[in-house]
Amino acid sequence: MKHIKNILALSIILIISCGENNDDDNSLVNGSSNQILNNNYNVTLTSNTNVVEIDGIIELVAQTDSNFETLSVSRDGGLTFPSSQSYSFDSTVSLYFSFDTLGEKTIVLRAKNASGAIKDVPFTLNVVRGNAVKINGLSLINFQNKGGIWDSEFPATNPNSLADPFFALLKSPVNLYTGNRSGLIVSYKSPIRQNESNLNWDLSNEDVYLNLDYTTMQISFAEDDGGNISQDLMNGPPFEKLIPFQNIINTQPTTANFQETDISLEYDLNLDW
Repeated sequence: MKHIKNILALSIILIISCGENNDDDNSLVNGSSNQILNNNYNVTLTSNTNVVEIDGIIELVAQTDSNFETLSVSRDGGLTFPSSQSYSFDSTVSLYFSFDTLGEKTIVLRAKNASGAIKDVPFTLNVVRGNAVKINGLSLINFQNKGGIWDSEFPATNPNSLADPFFALLKSPVNLYTGNRSGLIVSYKSPIRQNESNLNWDLSNEDVYLNLDYTTMQISFAEDDGGNISQDLMNGPPFEKLIPFQNIINTQPTTANFQETDISLEYDLNLDW
């Protein structure tokens, strides 16, 4: 039976459904609400730009004739909405968004007033690269107990006793109503490598970016035990480490080596500046 270390690491590694959803409430409901949309309810959603860089923050201003009762935001063109959020909204509300993938994005604001009228208002923007570095690949060179027994039900001579590593890249999300960053969400989760086979991940087609003008990135490695259970490779807590891009931003190497000697961790990143 596998020895399970620090299941708390799941709170960082396995919450991959967060993606780019930066709302305080992440529960989703179907965008085709059975509530009736009211075309006579006057709501506008504007910004001083429709272009934002990777990891940059764009402010949208929602306005209506009377105070908003509830607001909900879709980042996928209206397919899904977080559960409605009720606050002491005024008739003008600033909303803040950040994206870490390129291309056209359509935000849909669903607003409701005290009379029960509902209005969906779209806003389309374009996310451009700016100064973002693109992560094209990762090679895991060393980790604690590499080549050792991770699955004790198999003998040391059996490859199935080896680790099944994977990693996650994490960023701090932007609060929808304040524009402040806090906490961590998974920006990218890698496939699992069975029995320590091929500890090289090609991310060239994954659109993994980081714009150091706006935020940082952390990394976490774990070993998959199946059944949504993982063993920590970071000797946590903490279960993640800051990737020190600030040490290489001036030289901008295409391959950068990073080491966390206290936990025997070493990995390379393949970078496109």
